[in-house]
Amino acid sequence: MKKNQGVRGRILLTGIVGIVLVLLAGFLFFSKRASFRQTHLEPGPETQKKPETQQKSDERKRVSIGRKNIFDKRFKRLAISFRLSSVYARPLEFEKTSPEVPQLAALLGFSETELLKILMTERSFVWLGLHISQKTAEEIAGLHMKGIHLIEKVHRLYPVHQTAAHVVGFFREEQGLSGIEFYYDALLRGGSPYDSEGKRGGPEAAESVTETGADLVLTLDLDSQKYLEKMVKGLLKKTKANSGMALLMDMKTGEILSLVNQPAYDPNRFWDFSEDRLRNRALVDPVFPGGLNALFLLAAALDSGQAVASRNARELQEGAQGKAADGQPLKTKTSEASFRPGSDPGVYVSAEISAIADLKTVRQDYDDFISKIGFNRKSGIDLPGEDYLDELGTYRPDDSYSTTSAVHLLAAFSRLINGGKSFTPHLLKSIWAPGEAKLVPARHEQDGAVVDPEVSNAFLELLDEVTGNKDSDAFLFESLVRERPVRRFVIDEPGDETQQGESVNSFTLEISSDRLENGKRFQAVMLGCAPRERPEIAIVVVLDGAEIDLGTSSPVRRVVRKILPKLMKEKSVKGRVPEKAFFETDERAAYSEWMELQKADTEQSAFKKVQPVEKMPDVIGLSLRKALQVLQPYGLGVKVTGAGRVVRQEPAIGARLTGGECVLELGIGH
Repeated sequence: MKKNQGVRGRILLTGIVGIVLVLLAGFLFFSKRASFRQTHLEPGPETQKKPETQQKSDERKRVSIGRKNIFDKRFKRLAISFRLSSVYARPLEFEKTSPEVPQLAALLGFSETELLKILMTERSFVWLGLHISQKTAEEIAGLHMKGIHLIEKVHRLYPVHQTAAHVVGFFREEQGLSGIEFYYDALLRGGSPYDSEGKRGGPEAAESVTETGADLVLTLDLDSQKYLEKMVKGLLKKTKANSGMALLMDMKTGEILSLVNQPAYDPNRFWDFSEDRLRNRALVDPVFPGGLNALFLLAAALDSGQAVASRNARELQEGAQGKAADGQPLKTKTSEASFRPGSDPGVYVSAEISAIADLKTVRQDYDDFISKIGFNRKSGIDLPGEDYLDELGTYRPDDSYSTTSAVHLLAAFSRLINGGKSFTPHLLKSIWAPGEAKLVPARHEQDGAVVDPEVSNAFLELLDEVTGNKDSDAFLFESLVRERPVRRFVIDEPGDETQQGESVNSFTLEISSDRLENGKRFQAVMLGCAPRERPEIAIVVVLDGAEIDLGTSSPVRRVVRKILPKLMKEKSVKGRVPEKAFFETDERAAYSEWMELQKADTEQSAFKKVQPVEKMPDVIGLSLRKALQVLQPYGLGVKVTGAGRVVRQEPAIGARLTGGECVLELGIGH
């Protein structure tokens, strides 16, 4: 009997403990849900139980951990955050005899009668003003009126709009979704500096990041960026090309000074642009080196210790420049009047490449060397997208139709002529350590792709001897590959997957498949560096689908030669570290510009927008970041509840969309 009583006692005790745990878990769940709702959604009934002083303290805390800013190397703003407030009332809490009513009405643009009519309702809450300035919000808060509440939200502004959009990227609903905004999300929003790729800045930089994040200073030079963007736009118009890209790099350090993709998009309204516009072509689109392969075959031969058999210097220069009827070398302008057939049908090259291709090189085992200078592996650049590169195939310098990326091509070329220096292409230059009020340089790891300095120097000397082009303080090499029919395949974005194991955010790349000799359009690729003696900067320009007249001077060469002196001058200008106060955003100016953006008539955009999609997609099972990426073209406002993955969505899957908002409920059970 006693034994049975003991068993029943233990069972009863276990039941009581279980009930207590369930009640505790429920309390924690609803407390968290109420807190989340107060932070992210319209105010609900839960907020009535929270003291107003504590609520204001929490709001200030949320604002203090707003996303940090992004600057170019001279501290010109590329992405900034600022606060906007919304004011609402709880009519049941409001004191109808409050003497501050006239002041509140004036601040909100109401008459006193209109405001009292709103506040006399029986509703639980009512909005009084959305997106009001910080100054107005502070004045309202200073009235200390019962039943009148403020919600502050941090907004993101990209003041240079389409300039450098593919570098900076964009941000929505507390998530960096592209570019630097995505790659260094952890540094910008705060928290652990070692999250994700935050550690790429090096230990000292990472340790300087506080829980509120840190401003980022990029290697990008905004003036050079604008020069290159203008140049590429002009080339697209002149050659009727479909798209273009250009990169400018400090070839000794790997700093990316400019990265251009055209057509571009405005990150302030990224949802107005197609996936094709958002894609960072410089990282993921196929580039055909074509005749430029001769450069890498020559370097591979020198690396193997092969003595390159060449003709005498005068004959080489005449081969590069061409000869007049009297046997004298032609002027440079005349020598540039046409391209010459390459080693394969449909490939044409500039005179410099033609002369290099005439050098006698026989090395066959170049695979290790090609990998060493950076081909067929990730470049390490601090931008998302390199997981796509496996789809581009393996680059081989003996195949004019093998492909690589623009970043890989420029980095490999730079390693051949920078004296054998090793580097990783990168965009993060330093971070602003708010606690220490100083800039901390980022330390990027060396990637081990180093060329023997003797090989590099011999290569550079041979280029100088062969090209013989002394009227320009630059090396410029061009190749054209005739446009051909394509095969299509889908590239899925890496990261979170659906339950079926399929990524949902994908786009189609087009890769050439057949070799044809006919057609008027080419992919035009130019590699260059300056100055000729001890080069400092390297440039690559790529035009897709360009109409090029093989019998006239190169349009790319002409503009690149013209712009290189400007780019060299810009590189030499040093930026000064500003005072600490500079890093505090001018919220009033940002507010004014942001409001103008909201009023802008988007129909006047010069770029084609995404057509409205009629049906709601399926985002069940996705992380919040992935779901936002899928929803970005739909132009929907998004409200979020909970944490984890999407377990419920509204509108339902397949529902007809007419704009407006959608709700995503997150949970851990999916």
